[in-house]
Amino acid sequence: MRNPRAAAQYIYTQIGDRLGWTDDVVWEKFIINGLACRFDTRDEVGGQDLKNMYSANTSSSERDQLADLLSRLHRDDVFYDIGAHLGFYSVFAAKYLTEGNAYLFEPYPPNVEQLKRNLELNDLSANVYEVALSDENGMMTVRVPSHEYTGMQMLSLSDNGEEVINTFRGDEIIEREDLSPPNAVKIDVEGAEPLVVDGLENTLAREDCRLLSVEVHLPSENSISSIRDHGWTIQEFESRIQELGFDIVKTNRRDTEVHLLAEKR
Repeated sequence: MRNPRAAAQYIYTQIGDRLGWTDDVVWEKFIINGLACRFDTRDEVGGQDLKNMYSANTSSSERDQLADLLSRLHRDDVFYDIGAHLGFYSVFAAKYLTEGNAYLFEPYPPNVEQLKRNLELNDLSANVYEVALSDENGMMTVRVPSHEYTGMQMLSLSDNGEEVINTFRGDEIIEREDLSPPNAVKIDVEGAEPLVVDGLENTLAREDCRLLSVEVHLPSENSISSIRDHGWTIQEFESRIQELGFDIVKTNRRDTEVHLLAEKR
């Protein structure tokens, strides 16, 4: 999991380890399940968002969910992070997987840049794909919220969106790129979760894909997009996961989001 290109920066970070600085990056160390990882915490790249959700002195369901997922990984697992955002799950998973590998999927370029920066801060490498996974190959329009900060940018699918992204069926990109199939999958894609699952159905149905973590986005007056926009209810989505051989072992609802943790039966 080591990245030779980050070696020089890694040495430099050792000097600033207690100071919280590296070149133009102000970083903070987060510790979850005994793993310590650095993240760029400048406000303009979503740093406050990370601190609000994952600091040790913060009571956060996001932090608890990540800790639970990490506790279920094996050191030699292959982990897919679909909707990797700034890489909080990805960085911790990549650090834990000393004998495994991580594949990260994030379509929004500013988030991809920050995701790679956070990996480099920890002297880690991972396979980063700047694409969106969906139920078909092609192009899709998305809305980008008007937040000025990178960390707040969450893409959502839209028929009249202002940006166009490439989409791929997960099963097909795995075959085309000869990717190692996953043992654990995390999905957080702002309402497009059913599309990702449909495009990844053959992979998710494999016996060795034993762990699935999904953040399901439900409709509300303030939500940008939800699974209802794609014709799904939470009950139908849970049934779909069960059809693929999973048992839902944990459910946690937070406002208009439902986190599902499922294990292969």
